[in-house]
Amino acid sequence: MRILLIQPEWQAKGVGFRLAAMPEPLALELLAASVSQHDLRILDMRIDDNLQAALSSFQPDIVALTALTTEVYAAQDVLADVKKFSPEIFTVVGGHHVSLIPDDFFLPQVDAIILGEGELSFPQLVNAVSKHAPLANLPNLIWKDGDGNFIHNPLVSDDLAMDRLPIPRRDLTREYRPEYFFLFDKPDTSVATGRGCPYRCNFCSVWTFYKGKTRQMTPERVIQEINAVETDHITFVDDNFLMNNKRENAIADMIKAGGIKKRFSMECRTDSIVRHPELVKKWVDVGLYAVLLGLEGASDKALKHVNKNNTSSNNDEAIRILKDNGVIIWGAFLVDPQWEEADFIQLR
Repeated sequence: MRILLIQPEWQAKGVGFRLAAMPEPLALELLAASVSQHDLRILDMRIDDNLQAALSSFQPDIVALTALTTEVYAAQDVLADVKKFSPEIFTVVGGHHVSLIPDDFFLPQVDAIILGEGELSFPQLVNAVSKHAPLANLPNLIWKDGDGNFIHNPLVSDDLAMDRLPIPRRDLTREYRPEYFFLFDKPDTSVATGRGCPYRCNFCSVWTFYKGKTRQMTPERVIQEINAVETDHITFVDDNFLMNNKRENAIADMIKAGGIKKRFSMECRTDSIVRHPELVKKWVDVGLYAVLLGLEGASDKALKHVNKNNTSSNNDEAIRILKDNGVIIWGAFLVDPQWEEADFIQLR
């Protein structure tokens, strides 16, 4: 089967996350790795928006898209364009948004919706489509029948062991690699060593998507991931990379022992830093230079409002620890549309 995996565009211009980072479509690289026996291509429309050229040259049997909330409208348009090119192409969409709000893709241009982690269901779907087999028995799938009705198959909870994941197919995005960046580093490579979060912040979809479960790769597998990266800079995109002190200590030791020379950035909570400030220094010694902190608010009241289960004093102390170690800090805050100037001043 010829399978085209598409990362849609969502913001051609203006102010937004794109000013700070444009990560690779890691979800699509992992999805591709789960069906490597097929003929695969990835089209990143943030960089190359010539969909018609990709469809004409590749003539895919299946087109699969991922979509975050900000990408929903763009994804809907891309799927419509695919069906205009050829109604025979089987279209499927997955990702965080569609898993939580699948109704947004109950559309004529959509043939199937994958719920949850795609590596579990996508290979089964591809196999069924290639054999023209029924879709009724495939778990975690919503599919459209001959009458245009969307059928909900049973949901199956199956823990996907992180160490069993294949290495992402980054070769499929090699031509785009020079454009991927995080803060000041370009090109950049995203590495995910864990999934889920044990906390219950009320603004976040991560714990809902992963049904409250948290899983991490072993240190040995993390080193395998690092060694597979071609760029000098790596961003760990786990939602809280420093969550497991024992594991992260072991990873840092293995990086040093292996003579690995990379620059690292990561995302983490401030309380994880405060509990183990020595871990920050250890990671700086092996290449850590920047951290994205989920600060969310400037007061305990603001943090309690979003169920952060953290304190403003932890935020202040984590900032001090990172500054003392020369780490660049990228602070993430939640902004209320009703804020006045005084509220923004408080963030300073």
